[in-house]
Amino acid sequence: MVQAHAKNETELYLSPRSKEVLCNVLCNEIQVYKEIINKALNLDEEEIQEAIDNLAESCPQQAMHSTCRLPRPNFQHKISKVRGETPIVGMELGVPPKKTNK
Repeated sequence: MVQAHAKNETELYLSPRSKEVLCNVLCNEIQVYKEIINKALNLDEEEIQEAIDNLAESCPQQAMHSTCRLPRPNFQHKISKVRGETPIVGMELGVPPKKTNK
C-alpha cells in the first residue's frame, strides 16, 4: 500500500519505497509521456532534457529505461469502437486472432 504523509498543507511526502511502487505502476504512462515530450514541436532539446531530468528526480529507472515489466495495453479495439469501425473478431482483448490452416 502506498502511504502519503503531509509535509505541509500543499505538499505530500512519499517514502522512497512508495515512490518506487508508484513509478513501477505508472511505468507505461511514463514511457508515453517521454514519447510525447520527445515528439513535441514546441520543445527544444534543452527543454526536453529538463523534463527528463525532472522525471529522473522522482522515477530514475523509468526516466533512464524505455521498457517496463508489464507490456503496454493495446487499446486499438476500444479506439475502433469509438470510431464506429467494425472490430476484427478476436481483437476484443487487443490480441490479433491466431491464423488457422484449413
